[in-house]
Amino acid sequence: MARRRRGLRVLWSFNAQQGCWYPAVGLVLELRARGHEVVGLSRPTVAPTLAALDIELRADQMSPWPSDLGLDDQPPTDLDQALRRKNHVVRAHRDHVAGLLKQERFLPGGAIVVLSIPHGMVLPRVRAAVATGGLGTVTRTACAGRPAVLVPRANDQFRVAESAVAAGMAVRVLPDDVDEERLGQALDQALGDRRLVHAGDRSSGSLRPV
Repeated sequence: MARRRRGLRVLWSFNAQQGCWYPAVGLVLELRARGHEVVGLSRPTVAPTLAALDIELRADQMSPWPSDLGLDDQPPTDLDQALRRKNHVVRAHRDHVAGLLKQERFLPGGAIVVLSIPHGMVLPRVRAAVATGGLGTVTRTACAGRPAVLVPRANDQFRVAESAVAAGMAVRVLPDDVDEERLGQALDQALGDRRLVHAGDRSSGSLRPV
């Protein structure tokens, strides 16, 4: 008897003002149709939309703005204040997402969430990378001599993932096959298959980031 695939609990962090809003809704509906649970992370203003989609919302908890940012219901006084407001909102969203990840036990104790960090600082410290297959991430992973698990979603990611598999440095999981069990199997393979590890070592000797 075939074993029933276990659904994922997906935390969906998004900005409703960005152009990715509508494609993201389509992706969320597809995940729901496949039996996965989706929790939205965004501003309270999108609550009616998510309620109509029957998606739980964990709204950002914004801390009060510092006085130098002005009143939150007034437009910024200049470009500098506008940029500082943007940074405040982004950091508040990061902290909110980090808290939820820990609350949902997606992250172990002591883990941190950052806005961004250079690949070159992180990849040499890991045993394997899990990514969608963007060219930059895969190239840096190869430069670091690490194997990868790639789950391509769009654009050139499928071709990049295919090339990484052909080079022997990656395991590819197609979108239709993604679930907790399959990802776990792919990561076990990346960590335990010496051919993948050695391929990563060979790549690091022939590639150098620019």
